[in-house]
Amino acid sequence: MSQRFLKDEIELLYAASNKLTQASTPAESLEAVSDYARENGAVRGLLLYTDNPLQPEALEVVSEWVKGQTSAFGIGTRFAIPRSLWNRLLNSAADHPILLADINSTEQLEDENRAMFAQFEMRGVAILPLHINDRWVGMLVFGWSKPYLFDEHEQRIMMALIQQSSSVIDSMRLFEQVQRRASDLEIAKNEIDILYSVSNALTRSQNHDELLAAISTYARDSGASSGLLFFTEGTDTAPTSLIASAQWENARGKPRRVGDRYLLAAHGINMIWLTNPTSPTLIDDVEYDWRVDPATRTFYQGLAIRATVLLPLNNRGRWIGLLVFNWTEPHPFNERDRRVYTALIQQASSAIDSMRLLEQSSERAERAELLLEVNTALSRATNEADILNAIALYTECQSAAGLTLNYLDIDDEGNPTSSRAVAVWMNGGAAQYDPAKHAIIPISKFGIAALWVSQPDGVLLIEDIATYEWINEAARAEIISSMKTHSIALLPLHAGGRYQGVLSITWASPHIFTEQEKYVYNVLMQTVPSVVAHAARLPRRRSRA
Repeated sequence: MSQRFLKDEIELLYAASNKLTQASTPAESLEAVSDYARENGAVRGLLLYTDNPLQPEALEVVSEWVKGQTSAFGIGTRFAIPRSLWNRLLNSAADHPILLADINSTEQLEDENRAMFAQFEMRGVAILPLHINDRWVGMLVFGWSKPYLFDEHEQRIMMALIQQSSSVIDSMRLFEQVQRRASDLEIAKNEIDILYSVSNALTRSQNHDELLAAISTYARDSGASSGLLFFTEGTDTAPTSLIASAQWENARGKPRRVGDRYLLAAHGINMIWLTNPTSPTLIDDVEYDWRVDPATRTFYQGLAIRATVLLPLNNRGRWIGLLVFNWTEPHPFNERDRRVYTALIQQASSAIDSMRLLEQSSERAERAELLLEVNTALSRATNEADILNAIALYTECQSAAGLTLNYLDIDDEGNPTSSRAVAVWMNGGAAQYDPAKHAIIPISKFGIAALWVSQPDGVLLIEDIATYEWINEAARAEIISSMKTHSIALLPLHAGGRYQGVLSITWASPHIFTEQEKYVYNVLMQTVPSVVAHAARLPRRRSRA
């Protein structure tokens, strides 16, 4: 070997060593060892990390350079280590380069791996394994677009580059891993702090608004424009609708949705969270997400919602409700968001379930007390007006505007043929019906009777007459204008195999019936008919109201 070649090698390796000691990134490390390959026509340089230091199966591109129009692999590209290449590495010294003069003629590659090199315009290839202390760090790869014959001089240079770069790149990668772990630990600590704060706030919450506020901090800090807490209706395992129970809205002038009910359709976005009770549904942009069906997309557009998070609340197989956070602009969610929202589901479900069960227990106690008061008053009723005053002890608490008790005329087959009002409650008191005082129009006039006659054992509840599909337009307008009624509950009074009458409860505005109301009205259907039948047999007396 001539003195010139030796001097050139020493200068090349010295320069590479100096650059390596100053390198702090994968790109700088690759640049430090690339001079010789570049100067000798290489069109590509790659630094790849292994996925496992002991038994690597894949490689990831962490730095790359290309010349001219050469196609790049792309940072982050991962691919399996060719088995033939891996066997070659295992069967040879780890500090020796693998030099392939022409991939088209070498027997060291399988056809599929040969095709991969060809796809990226590589004919001559130099592979420098990075291995230190029985640990695989990665590989350096240099590629030529034409066959390249490696001589003894180049083999020595490539081997020296392996020896120089292995420890330096290993140290840099270890440092990166330490930094990444430190960053991960910091992120984990921040997430723990967030969840700890939420947990403390949840334990102090005493109502629905405070529950929602406790869970909303992370979403609000992320720019959410609104948040809602819904409770489910239906059974514990098959909810049929959602009722909004708490809400916050950053924008002023937005309508309150607390108390609104939403039926759950068995398709589209509802099925996503219903079938994944432990996972959040994160939608970056409702305009383009395939999971958002057209009807739901239109609904979101009306509310100026572009991104949303749906957090199902399900505790041990029992449905409780749904938490929703919305954004007015598209919002890209990441893995951290998924982790935090998943943890919030776990925290919120049990806390909200506990409060919900406590509320239901309190509601049952209150309901029992109200029913006892109503039944006590019913037992003392001596006429129809007294009956309405007794029932009004409950309905007045539900903001009902009026009560009317109608007796029914029955044909020989027991079917009602006509109705006549016998008592009316309004403005806080009841009286026997007086045509001169009470402008009551029989419900039968509007065709509603057919709806409850066919189901004598069920309460007919119409929350909004303006949108109720089983009333024709003429009758709808007449009920709203003449009766000043927008919502109605009709209780058929059926006992002893025959109709005793019908009780109508009306509201001047649309009215959402709660589960408690539905229960109470069904209980009244069991107790009121016998009281009405008894009152009908008594001689007429003047009302005490």
